[in-house]
Amino acid sequence: MDKFSILVKIYRIIIIALLLLTITHVVFNSVEKSITFGISLIAFSVFYYLLIKTRSVKLFSWVFCIAIYIAIIFYSLQRSGIVAPGLHWMMIIVLLSSILLNRKAVIFWIVIITFSLIGIYLFEDVLVFGVIGNQNWWHIVSISGLLIVGIYFVNIYQKETLRINNKLIQLNNELKTQSSLLSQQAETISQQYDEIKKSHIELQGANDLLKEKREKIGVVLKALYQISKEEDVHEGNLQEVRNLIVDYVKNFLKLDRVTFWVYDYSKEKLILDDSYDNIESQRYLKEVRKSDHNEYFDFLMNNEFLNANDVKNNPILFNLKKNHISDYEYKSLLDCPIMSYGKLKGVICCESMAKRHWLDEEILLLKSLADAYVIAIKAAQRKDANERLIKKQLEIAELNSNLESMVYERTRKIQDMNKKLTRYAFINAHKIRGPLCRLLGLQILIEMDNQLHPEEIKKHMLDGLNELDEVTKMASKILEDDEFSIRD
Repeated sequence: MDKFSILVKIYRIIIIALLLLTITHVVFNSVEKSITFGISLIAFSVFYYLLIKTRSVKLFSWVFCIAIYIAIIFYSLQRSGIVAPGLHWMMIIVLLSSILLNRKAVIFWIVIITFSLIGIYLFEDVLVFGVIGNQNWWHIVSISGLLIVGIYFVNIYQKETLRINNKLIQLNNELKTQSSLLSQQAETISQQYDEIKKSHIELQGANDLLKEKREKIGVVLKALYQISKEEDVHEGNLQEVRNLIVDYVKNFLKLDRVTFWVYDYSKEKLILDDSYDNIESQRYLKEVRKSDHNEYFDFLMNNEFLNANDVKNNPILFNLKKNHISDYEYKSLLDCPIMSYGKLKGVICCESMAKRHWLDEEILLLKSLADAYVIAIKAAQRKDANERLIKKQLEIAELNSNLESMVYERTRKIQDMNKKLTRYAFINAHKIRGPLCRLLGLQILIEMDNQLHPEEIKKHMLDGLNELDEVTKMASKILEDDEFSIRD
C-alpha cells in the first residue's frame, strides 16, 4: 500500500474543502469563520508542502490526525457537545490511523477518543460553549459527508487491495518464474557440481599420476647420478657396466626380470649375457639371429624402443617367440636398443609378469642407461687405442735405442777405417814410393849405362822388390786388422 500517495490525496481533499468553505463564508460575510477556515487552509497548505518535500508519511499522518481531532472537538463543543452532528467524525481518525500508521496508533486514538467522549458527556455543562437549535439538518449533512468520506476510503481501500492483489499475482508469477529459473539453476549447479566432482577426481588422479611421475623422475635422476659416478663406465669395463645396468633397472623399476643382449657383428646375432641371469629354462631364448628375425632387427634399428604392453598380441614379438609363446610367463616387455654411430651394439630387455603400462620416465631411464653403455664402449675403445699406442711408442723407443747403438758402432768402425785408410795412404805415399823410385832409377841407369854388371843389377832389383813386398804386406795387414773390410 502506497501510504504517501493516499496521504497526499487526503491533504489535497482537505485543502480543497477548506478553500471552498473559506470562499463560501467570505461570500456570506461570515468574518469569524472565514478567518478560521483561512488559517486552517494556510496551515494545511504548509503541511502539504512539507509533506511533498520531506515525504515523511508518519509525521504528517500524526499532524493530520491531531488537526482533525482538535477540529472535531472544537466543533462539537461549539455545537451542543455530545449530541453535536460532527462528533461521529472521530471514527475517521481511527480509520486513517489504521491505514497510514500502525496498531499502536489505532489503540492510542481509540483511547483518546473514548476518554474525550466521556469527558464531554460528564462535563458537558462546563465545556460546551455553544448550542444550536434544530440539529437534524446538520446531522443529515454530517452523516452524508461521513458516508461520502467512508465510501471514498472504501474505494481507495478496494483499489489499493486490487493493486496489491495484482502486484501479488505479478510477484507470484515472477516468483514462479524465478522458482523455475532457480530449479533450472539448481539442476545446472547440480550438473556443474557433478562435473566439478568428476574434475576433482580426475585432478586428484592427475595429481597422483604427477606425484608418481615425480617419484619416477627422482628414481631416474638418482640412477643416472649413481651410474655417472661409476668408474667402470669411464674406464670401459663393459662386463661390469652391463651388470650395473641390469641391477639398476631391476631395482629402480621393480621388475621381475631384466636381461642384457650383446650384438655379435661377425655372426650377426644378439647373444644373451647370462653372467647374471640364473634362469636355466630352455623355454627362454639365448640368442636371436638377424637372418631369422629381420623384422625385429629392422624395428630396433629404426626406433628408440619397443613397447609391448601385451607380449602375446604384439606382432613383432609374436614371430620372435612363436616357438616359446605358450610357455612364456611374462605379460609385458620393453626393449631398448643400444645404438652407436648408427650401429646396433646391444639391447636392454625388461620383462614383467603382470601387464604393465610403461611410463615415459621408465623409457627415459633405459635410454639414458643405453647412452651410458655407449659411453663405456667408447671408453673401452679409447682404452684399447691408448694401450696399442703405448705399445707402439715402446717399440719405437726400443727401435730408436737400438738404432742409436747401431749408428754409434757404425760411426766407430768408420772412424777406425778412416784411420787405417790414412795409414794405408801414408804407406802408399811414402813406404811404397821409395822402392818404386829405386827400381825406376835402376831402370834409367840400365838404359843409360850398358856397362853395369848383371849380377849387381839383379841384386839391386831383388832388394827393391823385397822392400816393395814388405810394404805391400804391411798395407794388407792394416786393411785386414779387426776383421774390417770395405764391405762392412
